[in-house]
Amino acid sequence: GLYSIGATAEAKLSITRGASSLTITWPVLPGYVLQSSTTLAPGSWSNVAGVTGNSYETTAGDSFRFYRLIKP
Repeated sequence: GLYSIGATAEAKLSITRGASSLTITWPVLPGYVLQSSTTLAPGSWSNVAGVTGNSYETTAGDSFRFYRLIKP
């Protein structure tokens, strides 16, 4: 048979820097979860706590962190 997969909005993160904070936003994508890690190694990712809808705010600092959206 023929199968069709519906198109989804692109899972693209946008980051805005304030004086002392970072705000990460993304399109509304049902079922997607924001994750973060200090390395790109597989198995190092964890769900981000404190997400509100499709937005997350954190304190800007000198350390680095990677973010991604994933649909488990």
